[in-house]
Amino acid sequence: MPTLLSHAMLGRWPPLASPRTARDFVFVDDAIEAYRLAAARDALEPGAVFNIGSGTQVRLGELVEAVREMFGLPAPSGWGSLPD
Repeated sequence: MPTLLSHAMLGRWPPLASPRTARDFVFVDDAIEAYRLAAARDALEPGAVFNIGSGTQVRLGELVEAVREMFGLPAPSGWGSLPD
């Protein structure tokens, strides 16, 4: 997300994966709260894994379209220049 926005502010696109690639973006305050809750747990096994997510997927194509409209950029031509 930061790379996408920093490139958009300069009027260009970063390398992009497939527009069908989906991600689950989490607000930073929610991620911090998840870390806090995990740290407060008793008797965790060393190396315990916690998956943090919002439960809502966003496709890269949807995200790029929102940024395109926000910054008035032309449609990107570099889809697939990054692996999915």
